[in-house]
Amino acid sequence: GKVFTGILALLMVRQGVISENSLNDVIQIDETVLQSLPPNVKEQVREVTLHQVMTHHAGLGDYLQMYMRAIESTNPPKIRDINDFIPFIDCNIFPIGEFHYSNAGM
Repeated sequence: GKVFTGILALLMVRQGVISENSLNDVIQIDETVLQSLPPNVKEQVREVTLHQVMTHHAGLGDYLQMYMRAIESTNPPKIRDINDFIPFIDCNIFPIGEFHYSNAGM
């Protein structure tokens, strides 16, 4: 996803669809999409820029830490759809280029 998003954004800059400066603007998401998101995801996604989406360092930390601990517990979670992963999201957002992004934000 990151490679595809990066290439798509750079092609849009090259073709004049968006300006290079707009890569640092907060991504505009349609209100109907926002309404369908869980509250903690909705809060995180309001601050994400296209540059952050293109340059994040990781994204598996949420699942490799919190989710793996839950799997190893005596009562492992049952994942039936994407919303079942929400409790395992790290809601910390780090500055561009530092540590990792939150899956809630991305």
